[in-house]
Amino acid sequence: MSGIKVTWSKSGAPEQQVIDTRRRNAGRHLYMYLDESGNLDFKPSGTPFFVMTCAVTRRPFELCDALREYRYDLWESGLDVGKFHACEDGEEVRQRVYRILSEMADGYRVYSVYVEKVTVPDEMRTPDAVYSKVFELLLDEIYKSEHLPWVESAIVVTDKLPKDAERRKVAKPLKKYMKEKFQNRHIPYILLHHDSASDMNLQVADYFCWAAQRDLAQGKTWPMTLVCDRFARVGRVSFK
Repeated sequence: MSGIKVTWSKSGAPEQQVIDTRRRNAGRHLYMYLDESGNLDFKPSGTPFFVMTCAVTRRPFELCDALREYRYDLWESGLDVGKFHACEDGEEVRQRVYRILSEMADGYRVYSVYVEKVTVPDEMRTPDAVYSKVFELLLDEIYKSEHLPWVESAIVVTDKLPKDAERRKVAKPLKKYMKEKFQNRHIPYILLHHDSASDMNLQVADYFCWAAQRDLAQGKTWPMTLVCDRFARVGRVSFK
């Protein structure tokens, strides 16, 4: 985003300077966008796997600009697309988004892990226990790989959860571990819950997570073959 700064010339007339805040803040703040696939319901009707994916990036978000342009193209063709969502988008849209990701996602490092829920011990079969375990593993790897001590702040963004009670269940372990990981190392941090339609990066994380879910949980190579070089780490959570 660019801002306008007004200065004054020697003649006293105002002059305008465009300030590109995207470039000014480039690389100074680390963004971590989280997305999940599957659920944390351990009933027979629940999903067999739970996948968490984190897309790590820094400003400027040039990929987001390309996706916005594509969305405008879709509108001009008569297709109403409010946001990109991998499992709901049509096949043509999905293939195009993944092509854009494969061509322009150089600024993203993606970390993804999955839980096979039948392997979870009975004493840990609660949403907060599993979510906390998965998040800690992801954050440990990100902290080690992304050199977080050198950034000015860490910003973690998740999709907005529909129920306050559900949000409290998963937000509590995240905040606790972030405090332990960041605050004790004097790194400012913030945890945000936003609707995915409000931030194109959340939609990017959703597309990466869908690729990981198909690859890790279903053994399907597409679309992971298009974006595999963006993944810094993938793996399975062990509760042993």
